[in-house]
Amino acid sequence: MTDWLKVSSTTIAITICVVVVGYLLFRDETPVSVTKGEKDEGTIPVEGGLGLLQSREPILPPGKRMFEPSLDWKPVGDDEVCPPGLEYKLNVYEGTKLARIPPPE
Repeated sequence: MTDWLKVSSTTIAITICVVVVGYLLFRDETPVSVTKGEKDEGTIPVEGGLGLLQSREPILPPGKRMFEPSLDWKPVGDDEVCPPGLEYKLNVYEGTKLARIPPPE
């Protein structure tokens, strides 16, 4: 066997872990569907978790609400879900979470 074909079991294990973690991070199991006669520009009639083909309006779990970010640091409640792209500060001693929209560069 040539040298470039030799792969250690550690390399295989790391590759499998990276693939599994990538799948778990980027999968989306939220079903999206459009009922007959309903037209919405932001929704595509599909069943199953197709992350990029979802409605523009997020579907939140019961008891959760969307965090409304600003340019100033604001506390994030335990019942709030943050949109992507924010900056975060975590105080591990007090257990507080702050978030804001990143300032323009």
